[in-house]
Amino acid sequence: KIGFFLCPTRLVPLDRYAVLGLNNLRRVGGAPRLKGHSYREYLEAFNEQYVRMERQLAAALKESWVIALANKLGCPASALSTIAMRRKLFDDYLMHSGDYLR
Repeated sequence: KIGFFLCPTRLVPLDRYAVLGLNNLRRVGGAPRLKGHSYREYLEAFNEQYVRMERQLAAALKESWVIALANKLGCPASALSTIAMRRKLFDDYLMHSGDYLR
């Protein structure tokens, strides 16, 4: 997870919830499940799926309620258009898809 903070455009956090979420997403797309917990394998699969969803992620971050909430929390609007923010949003999506907090 430290790698994400140091280089968010190249590295992403890896945890069991995100792996479950990524496998769920890959299953819908017809791709095989990730069998091991190799970071390299996970990162490649993450990047592949991220590219497919990048437009949707960018559009979600442009929603008026997201901009208003970011402003309320003191997050500059410019942060919402960064690659790092889109990758973190995708990571959060995967974690919640993998039953995080259930």
